[in-house]
Amino acid sequence: MEKSRLQEKILQYRILESRVETLNKQLNLISAKIEELEHTKNGLEELEKCNQLNFSLGSEVYVKGEVTDKKKVFVGIGANIFIEKTFEEAIQVLKKRKEELEKIVQQIQSEISNLLSVLQQIGREIKKEVDKNVQPV
Repeated sequence: MEKSRLQEKILQYRILESRVETLNKQLNLISAKIEELEHTKNGLEELEKCNQLNFSLGSEVYVKGEVTDKKKVFVGIGANIFIEKTFEEAIQVLKKRKEELEKIVQQIQSEISNLLSVLQQIGREIKKEVDKNVQPV
């Protein structure tokens, strides 16, 4: 393998390595969103059982509150638009969103696995070429 070809392989390796890192960051974000959806679903289920709830104000700060209307909740559908849903409908929306995110997680994990295989192959090729060009002392 000539020097320019080796440089191409090294560049390709670095690009794929960067892609794996990006995908891992996406996985972490999606996992956090899945956890948030599960937490919200659990909160809705708990709210069905009682009238009082700790409402998050953000940054781990909560306030106790009483729900006066337990028939409907508002669910965001994007672009700052909300629609009214029953508790059960809202729970189903959250479950569906979670399932969609879990499918994306599987796709990303599959892509990472494929990229890692390619990285291993390229790494072997680079090592072989470097070993071949190293002169014994």
